[in-house]
Amino acid sequence: MLRANRFCLGELPDGEGGWLSAKHAPLLDAALFDRAQAMRDRYPYRPRPVSAVRTPWALSGVATCGDCGEPLVLFGAGPRLRVQCSGRRQGNGCEATTFFVETVEDRIGACSTGSRCR
Repeated sequence: MLRANRFCLGELPDGEGGWLSAKHAPLLDAALFDRAQAMRDRYPYRPRPVSAVRTPWALSGVATCGDCGEPLVLFGAGPRLRVQCSGRRQGNGCEATTFFVETVEDRIGACSTGSRCR
């Protein structure tokens, strides 16, 4: 069983692994607390591995989806990274297509050299 925080039952840790009655009133009833603890025990938290390698992108936090307005994010691995609407990725119903990152970078490069921007 995972160590439960009993603060919401009106208790505080005693410093020796036990619990003392607190001055505050319980926020939950004991039955609901016990059900929640049973679910925590049944489905313990398993952290997903997160890659320590980050790929910077010049438009991170700046570029937004033209369909829904959510930020655009990079995804994928290897030399051909893709750009996708974060809203679509989270399932908000956005149907904006994904594209390769070099598509937008080439267009920005063309604009910065004075070529026609498209």
